[in-house]
Amino acid sequence: MKMGMSYFGNRYVECARNHLKSMKEMGASYVVFTFSENDFFYYERTMQELFDVAHQIGLEVWVDPWAIGGIFGGEAFSKFLLDNPNEWQMRNDNVRVPHVCLNSIKFKEFLKKVVDSIASSNTDYIFWDEPHWYIPQWDGVSDDSLWACRCERCKGLFRKKYGYDMPVNINDDIVDFKKDTAFSFFEEMSKYAKGKGLKNAVCFLPIENEKNISVPYEKVASLSTVDVIGSDPYWYIFGKSVQDFVKPVTERMLEIGKKYSKEVQMWFQGYKVPNGREEEMRKAVDTMYKLGVRNVAVWAYNGATQMSSLRSDNPRKVNEVLEKIFNEFSAL
Repeated sequence: MKMGMSYFGNRYVECARNHLKSMKEMGASYVVFTFSENDFFYYERTMQELFDVAHQIGLEVWVDPWAIGGIFGGEAFSKFLLDNPNEWQMRNDNVRVPHVCLNSIKFKEFLKKVVDSIASSNTDYIFWDEPHWYIPQWDGVSDDSLWACRCERCKGLFRKKYGYDMPVNINDDIVDFKKDTAFSFFEEMSKYAKGKGLKNAVCFLPIENEKNISVPYEKVASLSTVDVIGSDPYWYIFGKSVQDFVKPVTERMLEIGKKYSKEVQMWFQGYKVPNGREEEMRKAVDTMYKLGVRNVAVWAYNGATQMSSLRSDNPRKVNEVLEKIFNEFSAL
């Protein structure tokens, strides 16, 4: 059983060395480092040193282009968006939103430089985390009629492909256009990363919302350059139960994985855990294991106690349960 943890919020190498040793002793076989634009611009060599330390300790190194361009999951800001407002997605009400357009050539050129940096330290995997288009609710917008992207670039490509102007109100052609764009994006980026010696892992959002997310899970999974697929059904924050959320999402990923011969990696939630519900984490991992998953990771190391916005109600209890989970399942 492969067990992993995400790691972020600390860039002191010697301090991280102790944390990574602790992970290894608990039973972790790999660590997922977040790699934000801030890391790329200001901590690049430090990050490479962290990757090297993890390898020395015996951990596989996975690297997450965290929140880069505002189209991946993560609590981080994007310098690319600040520097390139013309590359933002455009909503159908002609308001620019701080998420890069997936048709942006300039962004793909930038992201390849990020991949180059990640690959330069013999990293094992690049972890494409929760890829998505603009999601109104994530930006605090409740108007369901809003969607993106309807920038001039997208309108031109849509007109060329479908023979008519892109409508203001979303229709099936727009959904297909967004899916095809996302597929082309990952086809290009995963091929580039593979050419740099990286394995590609993709973590899909646990809800297949065609209008906003519009990432074709099966088509992306079918790519020969994609090695691992999975999802992160974080039941606490979605207000659901393990049975009603973790089980069906895991079954869906296993179905796709079997169809395209891909390893399946599933994530369980170890942050913002409500007081008294810590044992649900073990139930989630047990559910994944019994369904057939053999690669499971938690977000995040030490229950993300270093980030107050993600901290659980009882961090000490969360970490006690996590240690038991890793000790138990890593031995299977």
